[in-house]
Amino acid sequence: MSKGVQFYKIHDESLVMTDAAQTLTFGENVPSGRVVESVILHFTQVRAAGGMIDGSFDNVISNYRAILNGEVYTDFRTNVNSATNAGLGRFGYFLQSLGRNATSVEVPSDTNKDYWAEIPMGATIPQGVGRMEFIIGLAAMQASATSGSLEVWLRLNDDTQTRTTAVPATSFTSAVGIQSVVVRVPQNVPGKVAGILFQN
Repeated sequence: MSKGVQFYKIHDESLVMTDAAQTLTFGENVPSGRVVESVILHFTQVRAAGGMIDGSFDNVISNYRAILNGEVYTDFRTNVNSATNAGLGRFGYFLQSLGRNATSVEVPSDTNKDYWAEIPMGATIPQGVGRMEFIIGLAAMQASATSGSLEVWLRLNDDTQTRTTAVPATSFTSAVGIQSVVVRVPQNVPGKVAGILFQN
């Protein structure tokens, strides 16, 4: 019997982003026997003088990796991040590429950054102990915040029909001219390839 849609906070920490890059690594136990429709990230950063980021907050998310019981569901990485970019960041473009179930919302403010991102999963947590692990890379801000936080929520929905997996990227050195690139697709991931994202 379906339990409907529930939101479950699994992580809450104080986080002050600075003018230096940093990596967050943490793991949390999650409710067994449920389906994680999506993971929701909520960042806040405050600096009275402003000047932290010129564009959207996704410009300073350099990588995001979500693992459930040892299996990678989402692995996003980019080497191109800039707090001075006035447009959409690579992470935001990645979310848009995942389709309508992936969203991000940001409250416009120069002094008080409030950013939400929803990343689809469609992952069934087996009975017993379920554990999720996260690695989130953050690029340098233009100016350090004075306070902030990170929350991680799960959207639980046992009626979820679609699994979304963004597998680890294939890297290659590009050159001038036409190139042939082999993209590796893991054999243990069920379903079909819905798309390929190229970053340069």
